Amino acid sequence: MNPFAYHSDQGLKQHYLAKAEFHEWTDAFSKGLYWDPERRRGCAVGCWTQNPYGGHQDLAQSMGVPEELLRLADGLFEALPEAECRRWPGRFADAMAPGSDLGGVWAQFLQWLLFDPRWGLAALGRRGGVEPVFLEVEAYFDWKAEGLDIPPLMERSLDAAIQGMVEALSRWRLWEDFAREDLRARKALTTVWQARHNAPRELDQAAWACRSAWATQERYTLAQAEVLLEFLRNAPVL
Repeated sequence: MNPFAYHSDQGLKQHYLAKAEFHEWTDAFSKGLYWDPERRRGCAVGCWTQNPYGGHQDLAQSMGVPEELLRLADGLFEALPEAECRRWPGRFADAMAPGSDLGGVWAQFLQWLLFDPRWGLAALGRRGGVEPVFLEVEAYFDWKAEGLDIPPLMERSLDAAIQGMVEALSRWRLWEDFAREDLRARKALTTVWQARHNAPRELDQAAWACRSAWATQERYTLAQAEVLLEFLRNAPVL
């Protein structure tokens, strides 16, 4: 799909921004559903598509926005506090300049989930010092961000290490295990690692996993939303 926002058309941006503002003004946003045709209420994506099943793929094509970012924005809408969620679709639409190349935003967001000094999983997982696996994943995403071919041995080694982590996590039994920050960080890391493939749902699933790791702190959800907007605003315009 062409990743250039709004197909480089300012009028198309205004169309989607106006729809978001209309639904905010009429209090038509609602969590927990895509679109209710009888009540004419829906979520962030549903109010644009008016599709009871979401319609993310079609919206991605018509809006010029990668599907994984629409699904991420939809998940954030559900997670944000009520005072913020109604403003969120308009803020998301407004952050993207027509013609901006959004193809790299998913990788930037994954790096933030993992390595932000305050909110990254690596920071959460430092209960007993920095775990080597986090450092190895950081090196992997450094290569990825530069668009370099990943050495096969690096990917195989990391995949094996994280699969071992998955098996260890499957043996959790006690509540004390779930309460440990380092173990929650490891669990979320396994989901973020899968998102390197950039399938449409994986970025949103990684964001949800990290919110769970941070015990669904409201401040963390707000931080996720703000950093996504920052990446969208800073995407290069071509």
